[in-house]
Amino acid sequence: HGNLIAVCKKENFDLCMKVMSGGSKIIPAIDVPQLLLDDIQQNSNETSVAIKSYASVIKSMINHDGITIFSTEGQLLGFHFIVNNDIAQKSNAVGGSRTRAFEALKQIECLSGRFFKSQDGITKFA
Repeated sequence: HGNLIAVCKKENFDLCMKVMSGGSKIIPAIDVPQLLLDDIQQNSNETSVAIKSYASVIKSMINHDGITIFSTEGQLLGFHFIVNNDIAQKSNAVGGSRTRAFEALKQIECLSGRFFKSQDGITKFA
């Protein structure tokens, strides 16, 4: 297993989804920074449990096959997206499916950032 994470401006998310297939859009987006801020401000058992619950769900999404997409503001927008074949073929990447997908992500201009982690621990940022 490995991970692929992409980051885009929230207003570019629909544009980015046009160059990817499958996936699940999270409505409403999971606002991770707001969850943390709520916990700091309220310092309650409820906010602590909420963070732990969301963290578990987010971890599962990140470890799921495909690409997990966050906004530049830290909101989880969607998961399980796949790069369209035409973009993947243009990248001419050699390696496993995640390596090829990461190289294809580097071709998508609407993204602000990309992260790759292989099952053997290799990490790459773009």
